[in-house]
Amino acid sequence: MDNTNAEIFHATPESLGEVVYPWASLEELDKLHTNEKTNLVLFGHVHHAFTRQANGRTIVNAGSAGFSFDGDNRASYAIIDIDQTNLAVQFKKGVL
Repeated sequence: MDNTNAEIFHATPESLGEVVYPWASLEELDKLHTNEKTNLVLFGHVHHAFTRQANGRTIVNAGSAGFSFDGDNRASYAIIDIDQTNLAVQFKKGVL
């Protein structure tokens, strides 16, 4: 994907503790950026690995390094592959 513009936050641009769940509305997900050119948002805090699309942005939460809320306490992480035309997200569990 040419011209990938990413933003990375712990929770949200305004807060280290605000919660944005995987089932958040598109309006809530759309608040996860500070620049209109952003097309990839990476964040954490909620310990749920997920990816969603919201208004032209790919939203990725990698989960947790050791206290996942999905019942599997192995570390979770995301691998993001970006090429000239595509962006792909894979979630993995196990030892980092």
